[in-house]
Amino acid sequence: MTALASRPPRGHRLLAWLWLAVVLVIAAHQAWLWTRPAGVLDSDVLAMLPRDERRPAVATATRALADAGERRVVVLIGTKDPAQARRAGDAFAEALGKEVALRWRVDEGEQGAWLNFYAPWRAALLTETDRRALQTQSTEALAQQALRALHQPVGLPRIGSWAEDPLNLRGRWLAERAGISRVRVQDGRLTVTDGDTIYAVLMAESTAPAFAVSAQRALVARLEAAADAARTTVPDARAC
Repeated sequence: MTALASRPPRGHRLLAWLWLAVVLVIAAHQAWLWTRPAGVLDSDVLAMLPRDERRPAVATATRALADAGERRVVVLIGTKDPAQARRAGDAFAEALGKEVALRWRVDEGEQGAWLNFYAPWRAALLTETDRRALQTQSTEALAQQALRALHQPVGLPRIGSWAEDPLNLRGRWLAERAGISRVRVQDGRLTVTDGDTIYAVLMAESTAPAFAVSAQRALVARLEAAADAARTTVPDARAC
């Protein structure tokens, strides 16, 4: 009687076995989850942020901007010599392949498209200095300024003819915009100068989701291989 009384009821033993089975299933699932080829979960932390259901267009635009920024990688390859920097950049771009979208070369057609983009609004595109001058200076003073600019051999770059823009308002506005960024186009390639070092600027963009960890690891491997190719072509090149 004492031995039978010390044994737990049959129902309790059944619950214990069920609990053990649940624990084993969870342990097996976790072992598979963390040892599968992908290694970790691909998750989107932005999905946890609250959404504005009343303004779906704003939410869609925010999502698109976030996705574009998250997938973009800017690579700088620098040397002391501009020609060597271009060679290293070309080697990097060639090694990266066509699987990754890359912005590095800029042809004359693209440069013209940038300028033409602002053409419909050129009458309203003014620097703050020009805006004040048009409001405060007399017509005669502005005319004299335009005539001086016509006879100056050197001045700001002019977009279009003198007759279309005598005061070169558009040229000064574009020059002010260009001053915001240090990136320049040289020999059809994006470059930036820092001290005595010339950097090739390459903007890579992955087509995979930004939070797909496996895809990001593959992209990192491609970028490292491309950087090695650039250093092989130009040994003193520095990639960052």
